[in-house]
Amino acid sequence: AATLEQLCNDGLVRKRPTGWFWAGQEAAHTMVDIRGAGLSAYQIVVGDTGQLVGTVDAGAAFRQVHEGAVYVHLGETFIVTHLDIENRVAIVEPQDLDYATYARGITSIDIVETTASRSIGEVTLHRGIVDVTEQVIGFQKRRNLTGQMLGEIPLDLPAETLRTQATWWTV
Repeated sequence: AATLEQLCNDGLVRKRPTGWFWAGQEAAHTMVDIRGAGLSAYQIVVGDTGQLVGTVDAGAAFRQVHEGAVYVHLGETFIVTHLDIENRVAIVEPQDLDYATYARGITSIDIVETTASRSIGEVTLHRGIVDVTEQVIGFQKRRNLTGQMLGEIPLDLPAETLRTQATWWTV
């Protein structure tokens, strides 16, 4: 109740006869870090002018704005010339390109804790806490119209780990 009162005082929710409703100026989902990592987004900035083109959440930055990536914003094509991980900035330059880039990565999942299990015949269902580790190891360049492979470029980016809940089964 105290939380709803605070949200009401902040102008984010409104009480109506049928319940509480969102009243904020921006979409509620933009105010929440759904990945739970609490990390700030990477800014995408044009190198020559310093113009902010957009942002990308920290969890997707290595896949979307690594050096050499093609970034498209409102129909305009940019190439990422530098990724500053410490300051969370991707420097881009506008370029008219006839190819797209596709990140390649390795993902591993490690079980930290099993909180529940249930056997059904020869299958056991589990629920628990896991660490999901992803590392972007390179990217492919492909022609836009034909999909023709133009090359594969390796990347040396750090692995990122997210602790989360999961469900899995064993046979």
